Amino acid sequence: MSVENLLLNDILNNNTLYEVYEDCNNKLQYTLDNGEKIKICEMNKLKSDTIILNDEKYFKFITGNAKYIAAYAEINKGNIPMLGSSLANECKAHYVKAIKDQDIVKVPCVTFNKDNAKGSRAFYRNYDFVMDRHHICIITTDLVSPNYLSTILDNILVFKNYGWGSNVANANDVKLLSLKIPKIKKINNKVYLSIDLQRSITKNIEYKLANINSKSEILNTIEKVIDMEIEKYLDNKIQELSKYNNISSLDLVSDNEIFRFIKGNRVTKSRIMTSQTIHNSIPIYSASKFDSEIFGFSNKDFLENNGNVIIENSSILLNADGSTGKTRIKKKGFAINDVVFAIEILDKNISLSYIQRVINNELNKYNLNYTNKLYENDLKQKNIKIRIPLKQNSDIDYDVIKDIDTEVKNIRLKFLNTERMNEVLNFAKDKLFQLILEERSKND
Repeated sequence: MSVENLLLNDILNNNTLYEVYEDCNNKLQYTLDNGEKIKICEMNKLKSDTIILNDEKYFKFITGNAKYIAAYAEINKGNIPMLGSSLANECKAHYVKAIKDQDIVKVPCVTFNKDNAKGSRAFYRNYDFVMDRHHICIITTDLVSPNYLSTILDNILVFKNYGWGSNVANANDVKLLSLKIPKIKKINNKVYLSIDLQRSITKNIEYKLANINSKSEILNTIEKVIDMEIEKYLDNKIQELSKYNNISSLDLVSDNEIFRFIKGNRVTKSRIMTSQTIHNSIPIYSASKFDSEIFGFSNKDFLENNGNVIIENSSILLNADGSTGKTRIKKKGFAINDVVFAIEILDKNISLSYIQRVINNELNKYNLNYTNKLYENDLKQKNIKIRIPLKQNSDIDYDVIKDIDTEVKNIRLKFLNTERMNEVLNFAKDKLFQLILEERSKND
């Protein structure tokens, strides 16, 4: 199912876009432009039509003018935004005087950048502007809300990785995309037009997106509290083991019988695009704040010739840049680029979760964020250690490692099941609901 269908079905079927605090949305109503309220439960069986973006009954495409370039903008400064490919400032690259009045788009519409290293994105515009050759505009007829189109199209462009390398969002390609729009709906003996339903659906999506940061912040706070409890336990356990010399401290940046520290090698998106094959392709990971995000896929032979190590054992990835210090567990058979390290676990009797927690515990001593770097020399200077429990005969004590893993799980379970946590979650839900209502009052 296409992303636009998934997104629309989420709304039409009264499913929330986010799993957390879904009951907040059940309390909300759709608001039509005339101020009338329609409860979600009355809209959850809407039917829809599928239309193609090349249908001139609904859409008109306008391409940018190649004469609008930086050199022109420098000597023709004005008040009209000139849209380009850069996503900075919503693609408003310069403010210029128009070459001719016909270049100015003067109606509410949707625009998107064709190509950019960070991808193509769609924007709703309700002001005058001109475009360079890297930008395209879609003007909708009265049958489609430009806000609705912008919301859905933006998801499609991101989902399909438009804008990367050879995957340029040309007008002819975008015209082949489809869009689902709700059919006219009769509710309580009153007929609601598709355009009104589109606008109300868009508002509901916007409310959810506007508050995702609040939801994430609440979840992050809860996770931080749990991490603090785990960190306290690990520190005490390591101190206890150290008293009896029952622990080994290994440099993170080292090779030993337990793990191997692996540096990545630079590989770009454009080179990945040219090296992809159906067979013999493996995932490449980069620095990311998302556990499941993959930088791309590439041919194994290409990567080895490029100097990238093919990692054959399950490992812990450590971001050197971006979300600095973020760790992720990955299974065997992958490569990494130059902004992430891999700690490849060679001893299969030691759990990856234990090594990850020990690394996290060490890194938590430093105030790491996106402004910091954590490259090899930084790790050496910080003297990051991996601490391994030992028996009296200096063999690795696998039983203690298992006990630590079990206790960490118990801490998480006990904390999440406490009455205190339920109070925190209930407070968070109420707070989130208030934020949504406040956002609604600003827009209604």
